[in-house]
Amino acid sequence: MKSFLLQQVRLLAPGSKFHKKKVDILIESGKIKEIGKSIQLKNSRGVEHLAEKGAYVSPGWFDMQVHLSDPGFEYKETFDELNKAAIRGGFTGLLCYPNTYPVVDNSQILRSLIQQTEDFAVDFHFTGALSHGVHGKDLAEVFEMHHAGALAFTDGSHPVQDSGLLLRAMQYTRSFSGLIIDCPMDMSLNGSGQMHEGPISTQLGMKGIPTLSETIALSRQLQLLDYSPSRFHVQPLSTPEAANILGSAKRKHKGLSVGTAIQYLCMSDEELLSFDPNYKLFPPLRSKKDVKALQKALKKGIIDVLTSAHQAQGMEEKNLQFEQAEPGMLSLQSFFSLANEHLIQSELIDLEKWVELVSLKPRQILNIPFPQVEEGEEANLTIFHPKKEWEFNKSHIPSRAKNSPLIGRKMKGQVLGVLKGSSYFSLS
Repeated sequence: MKSFLLQQVRLLAPGSKFHKKKVDILIESGKIKEIGKSIQLKNSRGVEHLAEKGAYVSPGWFDMQVHLSDPGFEYKETFDELNKAAIRGGFTGLLCYPNTYPVVDNSQILRSLIQQTEDFAVDFHFTGALSHGVHGKDLAEVFEMHHAGALAFTDGSHPVQDSGLLLRAMQYTRSFSGLIIDCPMDMSLNGSGQMHEGPISTQLGMKGIPTLSETIALSRQLQLLDYSPSRFHVQPLSTPEAANILGSAKRKHKGLSVGTAIQYLCMSDEELLSFDPNYKLFPPLRSKKDVKALQKALKKGIIDVLTSAHQAQGMEEKNLQFEQAEPGMLSLQSFFSLANEHLIQSELIDLEKWVELVSLKPRQILNIPFPQVEEGEEANLTIFHPKKEWEFNKSHIPSRAKNSPLIGRKMKGQVLGVLKGSSYFSLS
């Protein structure tokens, strides 16, 4: 079994005595054998030396919002392709949404998905649908799916519109401390909206989706939480108005947490002036002013988790006029670079906060173990370089779908590799 020696890397691992220090890390038989300032090997045969000046290492990253295409939509992206995309993005764990075909709304389907993905390098975790068929009417088999391994319950890309259903779900999941994830969006206010309602939508002559859709739905969610306190995760947040509401609500509700996708902190509706359907998302990209205000909410600590909102779409869904195109963007591979350029380099957050947002907090919210970077522990590490420049091209996309508007763009900040157990996945 191969061994690895990470040399002179800056370790970001909350709780470790080596946190923020430059160290060597020796991995043998899939476990961390030694951590020290400088490790001298008596016998280096069979040891792969990994050295990159300026590199950082942290516990493996975890993405709480991934849209699954397999089963049912494998022509967009298979499990294997998603596994490779996640590794390229620096992720060692994923939480997958249930909007597949068939929908993950019963324990039999859930167990099948767990079995199909158990041998991948990346840890695949699954949500169960909140309602049968994600139709938003009848409560799905949440108790059975909980015991089968579902970490949370959500209708994913179908925000729950029925208050009675959401309340029943809160009451039912509370009996086993289940987590509900829901996107705050009142669909009755959206009509045929295609993008954020504002000056840009007026300029382009497109029907808009108002901020009001998010704030009204959020107010409803919070009132239901008042009535039936439970574990509840709002995701993805897209407007600063909703963030302001959540600031005080989080102090009131201990089980309330908030996530947003990196796109809402880095991209605005001005991107749509290009009419590129790859910028079409749900919720939509908001105004540049909203982006800056949401960044401030991140800095204040209102947002607990950053996600990629990775969603593969094929040519059939994207090679259309903007109004007919489906929402979604491939975003695992570009996730760190976007955050680095727009959040870290601009000093809105530092790298220590970054690790909290993408590694520590997601696992805390989902009640799963946080990888410890300590001697004797299994290796679960992401290696990255915040100053390394690279060009994002199609060769970085293992998926059949290629729906990223960032292809061809030069980026700063790159994931160098993932070390999980006894396997090292280099991106060079």
